[in-house]
Amino acid sequence: MAETNQTLSRYYAKKKKRKKRRKYAFYTMLTVFFVILITVLSLTVFFNIKNIAVTGNTHYSTAEIVSASELLEGQNLFRLNKFKVIDKMCQKLPYLKSVTIDRHLPVSIEIIVEESVPFCAVNYGEQFAIADENLKVLEIVDFLEKDYPQISGFDATDIKVGDTVKSENGEAERLTALTQALKETLGDGVVTNIDVTTSYEVIFTYQNRIDVNVGTVDNILNKLKLVAHVINENKSLEKAEIDVSSGTRAYYRSVSEHKKPETDEPEKTEQKENE
Repeated sequence: MAETNQTLSRYYAKKKKRKKRRKYAFYTMLTVFFVILITVLSLTVFFNIKNIAVTGNTHYSTAEIVSASELLEGQNLFRLNKFKVIDKMCQKLPYLKSVTIDRHLPVSIEIIVEESVPFCAVNYGEQFAIADENLKVLEIVDFLEKDYPQISGFDATDIKVGDTVKSENGEAERLTALTQALKETLGDGVVTNIDVTTSYEVIFTYQNRIDVNVGTVDNILNKLKLVAHVINENKSLEKAEIDVSSGTRAYYRSVSEHKKPETDEPEKTEQKENE
């Protein structure tokens, strides 16, 4: 009798386990089915674009940016490749410095842009390449409508809208280091001319009144911090010269607009004797 009871107990235990496994398999298949169904619906029916917003733009209109993105209402939010969209936009619109695309479920998308600001103009034959501080060419024009600082003494070997300026012997790299440091320390709209004719005596003009000699572009950021300090300390609007070519000290000298006429007679000075 005892053996019969044990046999029955094992039978019912196995039956219960089989029933539990079948139940577990059923719910597992049901879960997988719903996951697949939700995924398919998300990629076809739900989460389709209805609203496209653009923020951060000033040079380009919202319509221009949306057109360049090739995003359309009805496209699925999850099926679009954000990286391909961003690459296309930057190729079509060279003023775009960076682009971020954010999905706002269930039906909205936001394009956040940062645009490059023109910083200088590079002579290119009879034309001008307007570039940002990274020497990325934003556009090529026949004449300058604004007073961008022109770069003299620089020979560009290749100019293409959307690409950085190319040159030989590392000149573009040195110039980029200078323009980036100028942007960081002095900002936009204050540098009026940049002369890189001589690599060991690079000179730029501040507000058409201060000529600054930085020497080479080595340690350029620290040199320009010295320049910014000297300019802030001297509030006068006189013409002047600043020399930071040493890299450690800044020498400031005012420059008279009217030079004294040359004469063969030595300048007379009065001396007062100490009593």
